[in-house]
Amino acid sequence: MASVRKLVGRLPLDAITAGLVCGVAAFAYVLFRGTSSPVASDFDQLWYGARGVLRGVSPYGIVGPGREFDWDYLFYPMPAVVITLPFALLPLLIARATFSAGSAFLLGAALWREDRGRLLVFATAPMLIALGRGQSSPVLLASAFIPALSWLGTIKPNIALALLPVSRNIRLTVIAGIVGTVVLLAVSFALEPTWVAQWRDVLAKKNDSAPAIMRFGGFLIPLVLLRWRRRESWLVLLLACLPQTPSFYDAVPLFAVPKGVRQTALLSLCGNIAFLLLVSGVGFPADTTYGVRVTTLSVLLMYLPAVGLVLFRPNTSEPLADTGSRPSRADLPLFAALAFSAFFAFWGTVAKYRV
Repeated sequence: MASVRKLVGRLPLDAITAGLVCGVAAFAYVLFRGTSSPVASDFDQLWYGARGVLRGVSPYGIVGPGREFDWDYLFYPMPAVVITLPFALLPLLIARATFSAGSAFLLGAALWREDRGRLLVFATAPMLIALGRGQSSPVLLASAFIPALSWLGTIKPNIALALLPVSRNIRLTVIAGIVGTVVLLAVSFALEPTWVAQWRDVLAKKNDSAPAIMRFGGFLIPLVLLRWRRRESWLVLLLACLPQTPSFYDAVPLFAVPKGVRQTALLSLCGNIAFLLLVSGVGFPADTTYGVRVTTLSVLLMYLPAVGLVLFRPNTSEPLADTGSRPSRADLPLFAALAFSAFFAFWGTVAKYRV
């Protein structure tokens, strides 16, 4: 019994309450976003794919240009579709909102227990975009603090791999991840025996997954290894080196780096500024692609600030103390700027821009 409690990472009642608040807010946000400007989200491809599986049809034949769900392609592995099967029983918008609410609940509860200052991540454009688009990065970040959730890494193995160094308990995370992945793979092959070949064919068509380290300023990210004993330094480097979709939402795991409310507010403000620069188009030639703009801004305003936070720490594997993490009156301009930027981030992600 004790080992089970250790695996789950037992959440106290106040953490569960905080998680419920985050979950309800996320549910309302996704519903409002979906009704104010009803367009497809990233979650929809998994929902349509899962609905196809329930009908006995391959999900990779349903999602794509000119197909039942006219999208790019289904770039997720089959286990991600299996995880989505329960949500496929719900109407699309409710399914979106429920998935995001569950992710926000788990992350909010985990952060309340681990470091309440990091809850400011919910006031950032990367998090709002991730929740609004039904992305998995919030729940994958939660899995770093709740080892029993590590099997969810099969949704996006690249993000899960980057988060492994900062796991609350690496050994138990690996055990839960292996057991859960084996089960999901068994179910996946039972439902669609040729899914690996279909998935590989789809991945061959993906041409916008350049890692952040390849963008402008990315050559500075390896400086984080000057603090190679710190586990968060490996998170930053792995996340920067692994291929991923050009986006802000896949940078959400960087919020495992800041300690306390002040550092989280600083990184949150940087994330909101990156979003505002993206939608305004400031600083880029008119012909610059969306992928180049978003990943460049991610490097300059999220990855490099995270590198800076790590470099100001001692090169030791010991956990950081809470000393100096509490806010003071001198931090008021920072929090005012964050509140101002958070308002425009919320307005932009709901009413104006669908990034």
